[in-house]
Amino acid sequence: RCAAIQALLEGDASTVELQWFINYATQNDQQEVLEFYDTYSSPIYDSAPDFMKEDFMFPYTYGQAFVEKLLDDGGWEAVNAAYANLPVSTEQILHPEKYPDDTPVAVELPDLLPTLGDGWEELDRNVMGEWYTYLILAKGSDLGFQLEAETAEDAAAGWGGDAYVIYHQQSSGQTALVVDWLWDRDRDADQFAK
Repeated sequence: RCAAIQALLEGDASTVELQWFINYATQNDQQEVLEFYDTYSSPIYDSAPDFMKEDFMFPYTYGQAFVEKLLDDGGWEAVNAAYANLPVSTEQILHPEKYPDDTPVAVELPDLLPTLGDGWEELDRNVMGEWYTYLILAKGSDLGFQLEAETAEDAAAGWGGDAYVIYHQQSSGQTALVVDWLWDRDRDADQFAK
C-alpha cells in the first residue's frame, strides 16, 4: 500500500515536471537540463544491486504511467480523485486498469514459532505485493535463479494477495521466509508455480 501511494505522489510530480518542461521551459532551461544529465554521476546508485535500482525507480516510472492513465481517462479531476481514493497495492500501479476496483485479498499467516522450536524469533511480517514478487523473480541476488523480465512479469501478474513472515534463529544463523500467495485465477497460480 505504501509503495502504491508513493507511486501516485511521485508519478504526479514527474508528470507535472514533464508537462512544465514541454510547455514552459525555455531553450536555455532545456539546455541546462541536458547538460546536467550529461555530467551527472551517481556512483552509489550505479553500484547498487539491480533489485534496489529497480525498486528505487518504481514510484517514478510506474507512478508516472499510472498518473498518465488517470489523465487519459478523466483529466486532472481523476488524478485529484485518486488522492481521496488512494491506490492500495502495487498491482493497481502496475495495471492501472485494475484501479480502484481490484483490491488485494487479505492473507493471514499463523504464528509458526511453536513449530520452529527454541531460539527462533519473528523479525518481520507484512505483504510482498505484485511488485516485490516480480523483483524476487527477476532481480534476486542469485543470478542463477533470475528469470527474464517478461517471464517474471507474467509470473507475478494475476497476484491477488499475499503475506510473508521472516524468522531467525540467532544460535544457528538460520533464517526462514514463509510466503503465502493468493492468485486471481488458477491459471495465474499455475503460471507462477512454473
